[in-house]
Amino acid sequence: MSTWNYNLKEKIDKYFSDIKSKYLKENSFFAAIKLKVDLSIKSIFAPPSIKKKEIPQAHVLASKEFSAVPILTLTIYNHILKVIYDFGKSMERKPSTYFNKDEEGLRDQFLLILETRTKMLPLQVKLLIEAGKRIF
Repeated sequence: MSTWNYNLKEKIDKYFSDIKSKYLKENSFFAAIKLKVDLSIKSIFAPPSIKKKEIPQAHVLASKEFSAVPILTLTIYNHILKVIYDFGKSMERKPSTYFNKDEEGLRDQFLLILETRTKMLPLQVKLLIEAGKRIF
């Protein structure tokens, strides 16, 4: 045990000098090929930051009175249209999602995706779909 302890300092020094010489050799190679390293980059392997998709929401004023006719802002309306359009395009690529389904079954699928993409209550989404059914 005492011989191990006696040789430990030399082994550690040799290990660190080997690592240091490896990195010095690598750095001299990069300097020889005139490769400049951007020090502002923290890591080559850093994962990209994931930004949460912003879902537009209606802002209801406390002083506003109840209205029997629902009103959507243009931003929310366009977001809902985009979600429905994208979901419809995705369904076209997967015929089993709409094959042998009636209008109510398809409407339920659209309700499902709208409820997950908006913070509207399920009843509000259903009323929105029902209103669209009467219009078209």
